[in-house]
Amino acid sequence: MRHLLILLFVISIFACAQKPKALRVDSSVDSLKTIQTGVVDSDKSNLTIAGLYEFVYENNTPSLIENHYIKIQKVSNNYVGYYWGTSDEFDEAREGYYPGFFVAKMDTLVIKNDMISFTLDVDAGDMFEKVIPQNIKTSDKARSTGFSKWKQSISYKPRHYNGKIIGKSIEFPDQNGGIRIFKKKKITPPNADR
Repeated sequence: MRHLLILLFVISIFACAQKPKALRVDSSVDSLKTIQTGVVDSDKSNLTIAGLYEFVYENNTPSLIENHYIKIQKVSNNYVGYYWGTSDEFDEAREGYYPGFFVAKMDTLVIKNDMISFTLDVDAGDMFEKVIPQNIKTSDKARSTGFSKWKQSISYKPRHYNGKIIGKSIEFPDQNGGIRIFKKKKITPPNADR
């Protein structure tokens, strides 16, 4: 009888020792799946940089929305980008008048790893009195659609941007030493809107 009790005791210890090991194997398989999913998701995020990004202007009013937008598309193996913004990008200090609004193609657009850079080069003929919607991608199209030219006179110099892609947002240093964050609004399929 005593041997039988010892045998049952040994079997129960052996059985108890085996269950955690089996659990550990299963949990390591779950961990492996999680790690693999994480790698796939991060790879996907690099492939889905294309889309519409919005910077929400902190001093918007119900009658004047001054948000800025960036749209990035992948055409063949290259990125193409457009920027919708206000004259404040080129105006040293706006006082006593409403901003002008523009759309411009991002010149010298480079997206590499988590970095983005481009230049905006506009002039007085590219500024309009009202917000340009994202379906209009050129000043010529805005003019032909009936947008009125902005009447203020400011000095225009090309403006260069260097930013960082962080998850679903793009961050740029602003003119005042802060950070301007553009958050992704929707995903644009590759080669859309060509």
